[in-house]
Amino acid sequence: MARTMLVLVAVLLVFSSAFALIEAELLSVNTSGVDRMPWVFENTIYFATQGYNIYQATWNDGNCGEPEPVKGAINSSQNEISPCVIRNNDGELVMYFGRYTGSDRDYDFFRSVFDKEMGEWGEPEVVLELSTETQDWKIWVNSDETKAYVTTKGAFGGLEPTGVRDIWVSEKENGKWSTPTRVNEVSSSGNEWSVFVDPEGKIWFDSSRDDSIGGYDIYFYDPLRVKLVIPR
Repeated sequence: MARTMLVLVAVLLVFSSAFALIEAELLSVNTSGVDRMPWVFENTIYFATQGYNIYQATWNDGNCGEPEPVKGAINSSQNEISPCVIRNNDGELVMYFGRYTGSDRDYDFFRSVFDKEMGEWGEPEVVLELSTETQDWKIWVNSDETKAYVTTKGAFGGLEPTGVRDIWVSEKENGKWSTPTRVNEVSSSGNEWSVFVDPEGKIWFDSSRDDSIGGYDIYFYDPLRVKLVIPR
């Protein structure tokens, strides 16, 4: 898990070239379509592409294998986005992701477990406790499946959104996700698109908040230091 988060931090820093001279490298998995939302876990990179399905490719020492759609029931005729892959305490390979579910609810979050015997992902189940009635976009879940951060246009607990999208956090209690609470330290009147937490507990996200210098900038929030920072 630590390796996953460190790689994702590196990916975000590549796109912060406004703050440092960093040479970005084009990955061989890219297609002529839209390729985005990378997630690296163990020796595999997962990403959304080709009409918003989730693909995967092997990842070894910075080299990518041939991309292919993930096997099983994750991809559908609808859009799939924002893969988050972990191995939980039971040794299961688990994917959380977003799926478009129709105009009434827009995107919701789903969970699927990899079936080792079948060699494919099992039937996804919607995670209603972490989903709203409007667009739910990005989800990050820790390896214990005890804490989740989400970005959404919606809101929980009868609250109104602060901005276009806010960041919310939920903890699992007695096997059930609690009602998410807004992370006020990082949510703004702007738009928070993505979120993940690194091994040190820092919350990384991109936002169009008032102090951004490029429309959207990359930030991290360290709960231990209680300070919001733009990486430089």
